[in-house]
Amino acid sequence: MKSLIRQSKNIIVLSFPLLGFIWVNIFGQITEKKTLLTVGEVPVSGQEFERLYLKNRNSANEQESLSIDEYLELYINFKLKVVEAEELGYDTLSKFKKELNGYRSQLAKPYLTDKATIDLLVMDAYERMLTDVNASHILIKTLSDASPEDTLKAYKKTRKITDRLLMGESFEIVARGTSDDPSVKSNGGNLGYFTVFQMVYPFESAAYSTPVGKLAFPVRTRFGYHIIKVNDKRKAIGSIKVAHIMVAVPMRSSDSIKAYAKEKIYMIYEKILNGEDFNSVSQEFSDDYSSARNGGVLPWFGTGRMVPEFENAAFSLQNDGDISEPVRTGFGWHIIKRLEKKEIGSFDEMKAEIKKNIYSGYRADIAKQAFIENLKKECYYELDSLAILPFYLSIDETSLQNGSWQKKVSTNPEKTLFSFAGRNYSVNDFVSYLNNHQKSWNFKTSQDYIDKSLYDYVSQELLEFEKSRLEIKHPEFKYLMKEYHDGMLLFEISDKKVWSKAVEDSAGLENYYVKNRNNYMGAEGLRVISFTLNNPLQIKNVKKAIRKSKKKKNMENYFMTIFPSDSVTSPVTISYEVFEKGDDSLIDSLVWKKGYTKTYTEKGETILLLVSDVIKAHPKNLEEIQGLVTSDYQNFLEKEWLKDLKEKYSVNINEKTLSELKQKNE
Repeated sequence: MKSLIRQSKNIIVLSFPLLGFIWVNIFGQITEKKTLLTVGEVPVSGQEFERLYLKNRNSANEQESLSIDEYLELYINFKLKVVEAEELGYDTLSKFKKELNGYRSQLAKPYLTDKATIDLLVMDAYERMLTDVNASHILIKTLSDASPEDTLKAYKKTRKITDRLLMGESFEIVARGTSDDPSVKSNGGNLGYFTVFQMVYPFESAAYSTPVGKLAFPVRTRFGYHIIKVNDKRKAIGSIKVAHIMVAVPMRSSDSIKAYAKEKIYMIYEKILNGEDFNSVSQEFSDDYSSARNGGVLPWFGTGRMVPEFENAAFSLQNDGDISEPVRTGFGWHIIKRLEKKEIGSFDEMKAEIKKNIYSGYRADIAKQAFIENLKKECYYELDSLAILPFYLSIDETSLQNGSWQKKVSTNPEKTLFSFAGRNYSVNDFVSYLNNHQKSWNFKTSQDYIDKSLYDYVSQELLEFEKSRLEIKHPEFKYLMKEYHDGMLLFEISDKKVWSKAVEDSAGLENYYVKNRNNYMGAEGLRVISFTLNNPLQIKNVKKAIRKSKKKKNMENYFMTIFPSDSVTSPVTISYEVFEKGDDSLIDSLVWKKGYTKTYTEKGETILLLVSDVIKAHPKNLEEIQGLVTSDYQNFLEKEWLKDLKEKYSVNINEKTLSELKQKNE
C-alpha cells in the first residue's frame, strides 16, 4: 500500500488545485509588496495568492470555480502544512534538495534555449510532417571522433562514388558495392518512406531540401558521410491503427514449412471470410503472441514504422473494418484489419508533440547555440585575442598528451582571457578547464581544437550564470519553483502525518472503526437458496424437502445431502446467495420472511426460490470495507492535524488587501 502512495507523489505535486503550473500572465496583479496574510511568521503576498487563485479559476469548470473566500480557506490549510514542514526541517534534507534540484534542471530547459529559434524549428518540422520522403543512401562510415586523416580519406571516397553516380551508374548497383550500411544487402540502399524525426537531423534536412530524382552529397552525420538520392515525395499518409493475425515463417525455413505457413494463413483467411470473429481467430491462431491476447490489435503507427509490405497493405485499406488478403513480409504471413485512421493534425494540435521532440533531439542544440550567442551580447562577452594566441601556438596533439604546452601559456596566468557580466576568467582558469576536459584529437588545426574548447567553456559558464538568475530574470520561473518546493513539502508531510500513518497504524484504524462502526451499516438482506429443476415434476420433491428441513439444525447441509451437487444426473441444482436490498428486483419482490418460497420459469427452466434467512441491517466487518474506513480515517487524521496546526500557528489576514483582491477579481 505504501508503494502505491509513493507512486502518487507526482500526481500530488503536479495536480494539487492550489499549484497549477502553467504560467498565465493575463491579469494586472496586486503588488508583490502588499501582504495578504501571515501564517506564523511567514508572509504571503497578495500577488502570490492572486496568481494561484486565477490559475485555479481558469482551469476549473464554472460549477467548480471557488470564490476568493472559499479559495483562501483552502490556501490557508495548505500553507499551514507547508510552514509546519519547513519548521520541521523537511526542506533541509539532502534527499529533498536533490529532488528539487532535479526538477529545477528540467524546468530550466525551456529558459535556456532561444525561443524564436524553437518557434522556427517547430514550424519547419510541422511543414515537413505534411510530406513523406522516399530516399536511398550510400553510407561511408566515419566516426565522429575520427582523425583528420581518416575523415579526409572517407570524404575522398565519398567524392569518387558521387562521380560514378553523376556519370550515370545505377544507384542501387553502386550502393550494393560500396555502402557501409549493412541493410544495403536487402534493400539496395532504399530506406523506404520516412517523415520528420525518423532520421538524424542533417540527413532529414538534406532529404527534404533535395528535389525528387536529385542527389544530396556529401551529407555528414554522426555515422559518417552519406550520398542521398530522393526517389519520391508524397502527401503524408497520417497514422493508422490495425489488428493482425500472423503466421510466422522463420528465416531459412524449408520449402515445406513455407508451404504449410501459406496454407495455414489462407485457411485462417477463409474462416474470417465466412464470418468468424477476427478477435477470436487472432487469439486462437496468431503467432504474434503479444498482440494475439488483445485480438491482434497493434499500437498506432505511421510512415516508416513497419516493414514496407505491411505498411502498404495497411494503408491500402479504404474503410474501418476492411480486411486485407494475406500479406507476405520478412516475418511471415499477415491478415490485417483496419480499425481506425487519422490524418496529420493541425499545427495547433501537433505543436506540443513537435516541441517535445525538438527539446529531446539534435534540434535543441541549434536553439541552444542561438541562445548562447544572444547571451554573449546581453552579458557583454569579451575575449582577449592576445591572451588566447599562446594557446593557438603551443597546443598540438603531442603537447596535449605530454602536458608541455602548459608552461608556454602560463607566463601570465592571472591575465583575463574573457569576461562577461562583470565576471573575469583568467588564462589559468582556461588551463584548468583544458586539463579536465581533454577532447579526442580529430581537428584539422590546433586553432580548431582551442576554439571548440573555448566555446564549450564559455557556453558552460554562461549557462550556469543564466541558471543562477532565472528566478530574478523570469518571475514565472520563480513562482514555478516556489510551487514545486511547496508541493513537495506538502506531499512529504501529508504522507507522514496522514496517508502512510493511516495505512500503517492498524491499532488506530481499528479504534476509529469501533467508534464509528454505525457509519458502516450493511443494508437489510436475504439469504436465498435457489433450486433449479431440470424436470418440473421434481417440484413436489423439493417442497417436501423444504418442509423437512425446518426440523433440521443446518438447512443447507440437509439440502446438499438430498440433492448432491456433484452428481451429473441430479435432477435439482442448488445455489446459495446473499442479497442486499436493491441488488436484484426479483429478490426485492419476495416476501421478506424466513421460509417464504416463490416458483418461476426462466429460459425453459423451473426455479424455486427459498428465503432461508432474513438479515437485519448490521455494521460491516472491517475486513470488508478496509479501503473505505482507511480513507475516512485519513480524513479524520487530517482534520485533527489541521486543528493542531491552527492552534500552533497564528493566521492574520490583511483585510484591506483582501478587499482589493475581491474588487478586482469577483
